[in-house]
Amino acid sequence: MLNLGHTFGHAIETHLGYGNWLHGEAVSTGMMMAAVLSEELGDISIADVSRLEKLLARANLPTVSPDTMQPEDYLPHMMRDKKVLSGKLRLVLLKSLGQAYVANDTEHTLVLNAIDFTDKLVGIFGCGDQEDYADYFCDAIGTVRDIIE
Repeated sequence: MLNLGHTFGHAIETHLGYGNWLHGEAVSTGMMMAAVLSEELGDISIADVSRLEKLLARANLPTVSPDTMQPEDYLPHMMRDKKVLSGKLRLVLLKSLGQAYVANDTEHTLVLNAIDFTDKLVGIFGCGDQEDYADYFCDAIGTVRDIIE
């Protein structure tokens, strides 16, 4: 669990230059991206992704990429992560909230889609202070997926 979101987060820190975002801010965004990828792989539910986003938003932590980063900016940095093994991207993802696993050789297109999807979804619909937030967020995921696909 300790490394959840770190590979994405380190890419943010490296791309922006260390100190422009706090480590916790970068990892927070990375956790959202890892959660969206986990949902995309069928490991966790949309409700789990929503719950995580709501918790991070309550802590006033960012959940989307910095304005100056595009999805394609991540992979070059991620491929230099210490968890890369024999040129294969390994990511800490979620089997459930509170239970992580290491995904070996995650397809780059899935990673890019998760980054792009996280930014679009949370950037457009992120509204963690609404009382009916979880239902709204889950509906939004379906809407954005329909638009993207």
